[in-house]
Amino acid sequence: RQLSGQEREGVKRAEICGDPSAEMSSAGEHPSFVMPPSWMVHKFGGTSVGSADRYQNVATLVLQSAATAPARLAVVVSAMAGVTDSLFASCTEAAAAFHVRKKTPHKDE
Repeated sequence: RQLSGQEREGVKRAEICGDPSAEMSSAGEHPSFVMPPSWMVHKFGGTSVGSADRYQNVATLVLQSAATAPARLAVVVSAMAGVTDSLFASCTEAAAAFHVRKKTPHKDE
C-alpha cells in the first residue's frame, strides 16, 4: 500500500525502506513507498512429517500454496515424529556418561 502524506511526514527515505536510492514523491519532500508483500508462513509439526508419505503431502501443499500465494512463502518444518525425544535421550545419556567419567579417576592420574 502507498503511505499517506501524514504517515510519511518527517520520515526519512532510509527509515522507510532502508534504501537510500528510493524515489522521492513528485513534491520532492517525502519518499514514495509501496509496502512489500507480506510473508505467508507454513509450519509443519513432527507428526506432519512423520513418514515419507507425509513429507510428500507437505511438499504438495507447499507447492500449491506457492503457486497461488500473493505473498512470499516461508516453510518451517519440525523434526520428524520421535526425533526430538531421541535427541534429548541421547544428550541425557551423554551427559550422564560425562559425569561418570569426570568422577572416575583415569589410569594416568
